Amino acid sequence: MKVDANNDSSDAVLVGVVIGSWGLKGHLKVKPFTDIDNRYRIGNSVWISSEELKILTSRFLESKGYWIISFEGINSLQKTERFFGCDITIPRKLLEILPPDVFPLATDHIDKMIEIIQILINKGHAYPTNDNSVFFS
Repeated sequence: MKVDANNDSSDAVLVGVVIGSWGLKGHLKVKPFTDIDNRYRIGNSVWISSEELKILTSRFLESKGYWIISFEGINSLQKTERFFGCDITIPRKLLEILPPDVFPLATDHIDKMIEIIQILINKGHAYPTNDNSVFFS
């Protein structure tokens, strides 16, 4: 998915951080802050230090909990060093957020709330006042 290269930082969403290099050919170790695996799919772009980088290869090391990723234009250990500790972001419009399918209403659960508040009062974690308010200790 192609997006504007102008990744305004106010519109950027943190999806990971570079935690080091891996090997001698420019691969980076990335700690993910997302559980969406296709975020680091080959061909996708991410932004590191406001620079758009296209993913060439990626694989997740389950035992370590991080990704090994190579990027277009980064092909040596020396080229990786400037990225250590840098945030990895994507534009908000690429989040692929699912629409909600549940719309809970607090008013549907008033009886349960009253029951829980009464339990808290009985256990001494809350106390009622003369004006029917309840304060929590």
